[in-house]
Amino acid sequence: MLFRSCDLSVFSKSGKDNGKISGDDSSEEIVNANGQRELRESDIIHFGGSVRSLKTHNTRKGDVMAFVEIENFSGIAEVTIFSDIYADSREMIKKDNLVFLQAKVQKRNGGNTLIAEKVVPIDMVREVFSGRIFIDIDSSVINEEALSSFSKVFESEKRGNCQVFFKVKTKDDMTVIIKVHDKLKLRVTDDVIEKAHHLFGRDSVSTFLQ
Repeated sequence: MLFRSCDLSVFSKSGKDNGKISGDDSSEEIVNANGQRELRESDIIHFGGSVRSLKTHNTRKGDVMAFVEIENFSGIAEVTIFSDIYADSREMIKKDNLVFLQAKVQKRNGGNTLIAEKVVPIDMVREVFSGRIFIDIDSSVINEEALSSFSKVFESEKRGNCQVFFKVKTKDDMTVIIKVHDKLKLRVTDDVIEKAHHLFGRDSVSTFLQ
């Protein structure tokens, strides 16, 4: 059995936490009678938890793959990790370690199977999976010095895959969204988040999955 009372929708494209990774609220979803998201063929989901159990298997080519149980507060999910992904993540996939996964849903034998596509340590989730970062700015209280200070982040921080947007609230109470040039995409590290919090406020940052 793939799921044991495990509501993976908690970790996949739902909700929003300022300063934390979230899904895309505009994505279309189907839910079942229990209010849980219905997983479809080829869906990409993101979830995290602790490694409850691990079984390895040698393929015909002699490579090692793994079958893993990931447990979180909503239950247990069984994940297949093929040899290429397992080779890169085997140091993380150990009992009781906290990990975060990107997995693809496959329909097999009338049920769902999760195939791991990426495994990262829990403290690297924001940096690896953030695809967009929105920074809220109130033009009535912000000053040029704060904007100048944050512009230096684009010079000092490493380039990444995260698109940066500024949501500017004008004096007329309108919101203008400004997209930063694609060449200035960032890796969303804790340092970037802390700098934004310091300059624009603790509730000013939202990050979203790729």
